Parts: sequence; structure tokens; C-alpha cells
Amino acid sequence: MHADFKVTTWERVYFPDDMKQEDQDEALRKIKEDIITTSNDLIEEIVQLDLHAECETLYEVEEQLTVEENGGCPTIEVFSERAEVIPILTNAN
Repeated sequence: MHADFKVTTWERVYFPDDMKQEDQDEALRKIKEDIITTSNDLIEEIVQLDLHAECETLYEVEEQLTVEENGGCPTIEVFSERAEVIPILTNAN
């Protein structure tokens, strides 16, 4: 048996030192205009410039989610060894 807990955390993507200022400005514009909305989007933007993208997950800022914050969906699911796809217990009613 195991329990899964849904949490939030932050991912940090580093702008490469050799990234041109105009490319940085373009990436910032896309973030502001909701064109780049995920860390993967920003990494892809950097890679398309033939640059190396680095990313790290900031585990020290991890927070538990409540059911309400998760749109009424469970944030804890317990699975038996036989029920690996459908949980046997959740914290959502």
C-alpha cells in the first residue's frame, strides 16, 4: 500500500550567461503575455536559441495543497497493491 500527496513547489530556470539581451527581453515579453507559462516552455525557448538550459526544482519551498486549492479534487490518494490506478481512499468527498 502507498499514499500519494499532491504538493506545490517552484522550478527555477536559469537564463544562460551567453543569452543575448534581446533574447532575454523576448522571453520576458512572452512570460508577461502568457505565451511562456511553464518552465518547459522557457527551456524550449532557450534550447531553440541553440543554448543550454538549466533548471532545478526548489524542494525547500514545497507546500501541501488543500482540496479547496485543488479545485475540489483530492490531494491525498491511498492505493492498495492491487488497486494501482484507482485509489482505495482519498481526502476529497
